[in-house]
Amino acid sequence: MPGHRILQYAESHPEEVLEALEDRTDALVRELEARERDASRAFHATSATELSAEGVPNSYTGDVPF
Repeated sequence: MPGHRILQYAESHPEEVLEALEDRTDALVRELEARERDASRAFHATSATELSAEGVPNSYTGDVPF
């Protein structure tokens, strides 16, 4: 059973398992923070003339097709 050996190894070396999980978690956090920064920049780059009085992009205020 290959899965059984993996579990035995993880039980014997919990610090390595946690380190691997922490590394992946840190990478995901960095990626999400970068996406958030990019989205914030894009949002703030929208000029006031591109927004309707309600603060909605003019491209979203067209006719509703139904």
